[in-house]
Order: sequence, then C-alpha cells, then structure tokens
Amino acid sequence: MKTMKKLVTLVLALVLSVSLGASALAASFPDVTDAATARNAEVLRLMGVMQGDETGAFKPEASLTRAQFCKMSVVLMGKREEAGRYAARTIFPDVRASHWAAAYVNFAAASESKFIHGMPDGTFGPNREITFGQAVTILLRLLGYTDADAGAVWPDGYLALAESTGLSAGLSLSGSSVISRRQAAQLFVSALNTRTINGVRFADTLGTLTEETVLVSVDGDTGRMVTRDAPQGYAMAWTVGDSLLVGARGRVLLDENGRALTFLPTESESGSPVTDAAIILGANGDTAALDALSGGRAVSAVYRNGAKVEASELRKYDVVGYSLLDNAIHACDLRVAVYYEDCMPSPSAPTVIEALGGTRFEVLSSAQQSLSAFKPGDQMILQLTADGRVAGAVSANGTPGENAVAFVDAAGQTSLICAGTLLPLALEGADLSEYAGQAVSLKQLKPVANGEAKYRIEILKGGVAAALHASEKRLGSYAIRDNALIFDHGVLTPLRLLQGDYDAAQVTYARVGADGKVDLIVLDTSSLDGVYYGIGSVSVEDSDDPWLGELRILTVDCGERRVSLQSALTIRNGEPLRVEVRKGTYQSVEPMTVYANVPAASWIGAGAVMANGVTWTVPSNVPCYNRDTGRWMTGLRAARDYDGSVDLCVADGAVRLILVGG
Repeated sequence: MKTMKKLVTLVLALVLSVSLGASALAASFPDVTDAATARNAEVLRLMGVMQGDETGAFKPEASLTRAQFCKMSVVLMGKREEAGRYAARTIFPDVRASHWAAAYVNFAAASESKFIHGMPDGTFGPNREITFGQAVTILLRLLGYTDADAGAVWPDGYLALAESTGLSAGLSLSGSSVISRRQAAQLFVSALNTRTINGVRFADTLGTLTEETVLVSVDGDTGRMVTRDAPQGYAMAWTVGDSLLVGARGRVLLDENGRALTFLPTESESGSPVTDAAIILGANGDTAALDALSGGRAVSAVYRNGAKVEASELRKYDVVGYSLLDNAIHACDLRVAVYYEDCMPSPSAPTVIEALGGTRFEVLSSAQQSLSAFKPGDQMILQLTADGRVAGAVSANGTPGENAVAFVDAAGQTSLICAGTLLPLALEGADLSEYAGQAVSLKQLKPVANGEAKYRIEILKGGVAAALHASEKRLGSYAIRDNALIFDHGVLTPLRLLQGDYDAAQVTYARVGADGKVDLIVLDTSSLDGVYYGIGSVSVEDSDDPWLGELRILTVDCGERRVSLQSALTIRNGEPLRVEVRKGTYQSVEPMTVYANVPAASWIGAGAVMANGVTWTVPSNVPCYNRDTGRWMTGLRAARDYDGSVDLCVADGAVRLILVGG
C-alpha cells in the first residue's frame, strides 16, 4: 500500500483554523511583517540560532558581523556546548579568550568541523560585516563541500555551488554584498533543507524528523513542544515561549536525546506554513465566508489555484482557507471522481480513505460529515485541498462535477495536478506507460469483474496553441506564470531552465489559469535530437516523483539555444561540452578540447586558426562567450578584439566555441 507523498517545496498554502488563531497571533518578533521572514526567524528562534534584541525586535534589515554569523553557525550545528571547550584559546590575535565569541570562532577554525579561515593578515575580523560570499562559503563547508568542489576562483565558485544546491534560492546578491539578518535567516533555513556533499539533507544530520503533524503548543513555562500526534509533548532543547507556527503542519526536529530542536513547517509556494482546516464556498465570491475564516481581518491577497485574484473571482465549491502568516485567502478547485476502496477507522468518521488504486488521502475533520454519506464500494467525487487532503465529497453524478487533470511522467508515474502541486498516485494494478509524457484527464470507475481497478483516461491536447518563448516568459500572447508546471519530455523543468524558443508543434498542451496566465505546459522536445556544443552547468531540482528524490539537470548553453535535460553526470560548471541528444535524452556527453590563449597572430583570415600545429576551421556563426561579463558576444570579430587572445574549444574537426576573458 503506497502513501501519497507531498513535496515540501511545491505544496501551496492552505488555511489556518480560526480556533487556532489566538495562540498563532503571538508573533515572536513585532518588527517582522513579511511571511517568509517570519517563518524563517521563528524556525531559528526555536533553535536558539537567532534572537531579538533587548526590546524583542528582530531588526530584519540590520547587518551581521562575522563573529555573529559564526556563532549562529555553531548553534545551528548543535555544537554550543562542545564549542565551550575552545573558549580559552587564542587562534586569531583579534579574537582573544576574553572576546564574547571566542569559543564559537575558535571552534569554527580549529575543530574537526573546521569551516572558517582568517584574513590574509592572520586576523579574523570579528566585527566586520559578513558578506554574501563569506556566508554561503561557511554554510557550504558545514554541508561538507570544499574548495575543490567549488572549482573556481573564490567567491564565484561557492556562489555557483550555492545556486546549484539550492542553498541561495531566492537570493540574488554579489559575493561582496553585505547581507541582512533577514537574508541570513533565509540562508540558515535553506541550509537545513539542502543536501550535504553525501546527499543527505542537512536537517537529517542534526537529528531525527518526526512524521508530519500539527504543532499544538510551545510552552515556555514547562519547556515542552506539543503536537497533535504527541500530546505528551517533547522537551525543548532551547526553551522559548509560544510560537506563531502553532497550528501549522510540519515536522519536529529531535536531537539524539529526543529533545525538540525546532519545528520545520511544511512550506508553501507563498512562504506560508500549510495548516489544518478548510471550508467549501457555497456561492461565488462569498466574502462573508472569507470574513469568517480571517476573523474579520482585511486580508492582504486572495489566491485561486496559485494565481492572485479578486475575492469576487472565487467560485462556488472552491476549497478555501485563510493563512495568518501571510494574511491571505487561498483557494483551489481540484475535484476527482474516484471509487471508494477503503477507510480508517470507520465510514462514519474516517480520518483516512483509500481510492485511485491504493492511494491514501487524509480526511480533514470538517469533511467527515460529507464523507459519512458514503461507504467503501461507492463512487464519489472528492474535493481536495492543494496538498491532497479531502475537504469534502459529493455524489459521482452530483454537482460539482470532476475536473481532475493528471500528468504521466516518463516512467509512468501518475500525479494529480492542482495549483502548482503534484500529488503522486499509487494506481496499483494500472499500467499508464502508454501515456508517458502526457497530460491526461483522469476518472476512476468501479472495478471490473476480475477486481482490477478501471480508469477513464483521455490525453489532453491543444489548449493554447502557440510558440513558447521561454526567455520572455510568454506562450504566444499569453504570459507564463513563474510557478507554472512545465514538463519537458516527461520531466518537470523550471521555467528558468528553458532559455530557447519552442515552436507550436513542440507544445502538446498548455492551460491558462485563473489569472489569465499559462500555468501548465507539456512539451515534446524530441525535435531537440542532434549534436550541440556549448557551456555546461548542473542544477539540482526537486523531483515530483517521491521515489526519485532530487533530479540533476544538465544544461548546455549554446548561445542561441539552450538544452536542459536530466542527467546523473557530474561536470564542472562552465566546462565546454559536446553533447548528443537522441529521443529527448543525452546519448553522449564529452568535454571539448580546449586550446588556451591562442594569440591574434594564429588566425588565418576569418575562417581558420592555427593551434597545436593544426589548422582548424572556424564556422562563421561560431558562438563566442565572454567569461568576464557572463554574456554571449555579438560575433567572432568582437571576441577577437576583446583582449587579443582567445580560448578555442574544438570538437568534430572544427572550432565549436570561443571563450574570452576570465
């Protein structure tokens, strides 16, 4: 029996139960107003990593010193007590034993976990403001990466590594930029969810994560953190009072002694924690219901299926809720026709039901009444929240009707699509491999005589028929939503990795969302087949198949075209590559031969150049890349004139790429 998994980074916000509102209102830092910073600061406050000043203020835009960041890093590792043994040492002349941060700085510099270095003059500079480059370097070293893994001049190599591992997601800063406490909080929380050099999520190296649950209370008087599944609570490793995360769904991070280190909320696209209640609208634009959810507060935004809309655009039967952390209403309209297979503990008050070939769906308490009208063996339509929980059920022939859209990946794994979220289905006994790489409508029927589940499946074609211009974020005349689900040859691919143009014939299906923007695209890129020459880079993306974990995406930037496909190969970012694509996958990946610093005198006209005693042909349209600017150049003449010499990248008997600068 398979359990539906939820990918943390893709789950959209649901709602905060009004009954939990009172305790959730106890915000930890009164000067933090945005949702993402509030969540990050709270996760770190529970750990003792980041605290407020004497007035309780967080000061999100204030800078941090190198000593402060060093202490936070040691506390994040859970090494506060171990660091105390290093307090009496003097490793750096400007961090003597009397310095408040001596224990932390010395531990960071001299312990087995050594992750900091001093300045070229032998000092540490404890009071200097820490830069973005220094911060990501420290955190990547905590994750086990070394200078050899960065593979480039500091800090560029570490910045590239931070981007490819996801550590710096959401932050676009130069290496010399001074970071704020807000940005540091985002980095630390990202570090908890980033994989180490050994492929293990950093949080898992600090302790044990419980199963997903709901945070009930954080009691500073008793020093215990209570969850729905652990009413006796957990002793806290670092005692604090109440928490704005009360009511959120997530996991408790426990240390080796079973103490709660912190609570890691299940994250949403908007930065809000996913919480534990939902209602179903009884009328279009039912603002009275919205007021009831928000407790009469003026909400900051209303979202429907991940798109920002006006409240009047919400529709009857939408599953909606309120999130206190971003003060917003979130709605979705996923409805799927199923055959009721099983339930727990009883049909009259189910907490879990099974449908769609053994897929288990959690039932919200508010949905039990509508589900009590059904029992295993019935057909019905489930109304689902954005993270796949049941908010209600209606008759299979009733209103509203089903509208489920699913995607079948290259391996035949099928997932429901809802508001930017993929909900993997078990579908035991069903072989959908013939639909691989396709978006489909999905309906479960009653089993046939032999007991096997039966489904009605239709491939979705067309929708918006237009060419895709990825760099412009447009499909024909339609804008593409930033969080759009884009499937390239059966693999979920972020929009930012699609840098070329795709003609209309390559777009097999596209859908426009509630905001008038495209939110789903299915590409058939078999026409990519061929040989490409360009600059390689590797990024790591979360897979939408819970069994695969993360996917490595190898991108080859060829100037006018960019090819991004799944690959397990390890390359150095910036390496010139020759790749061959067949049937939408890499058949071969080979580094090109590079002849460095070829002088201007080696050129024979514009179409040939001498290198290593061989005359090489130079195509007139050879792509030229400037490593100093990070941009492609306008032509061969501009490259030759840049600094007098070039690096030639050779493959298949000709110069295929020219590099300058660097």
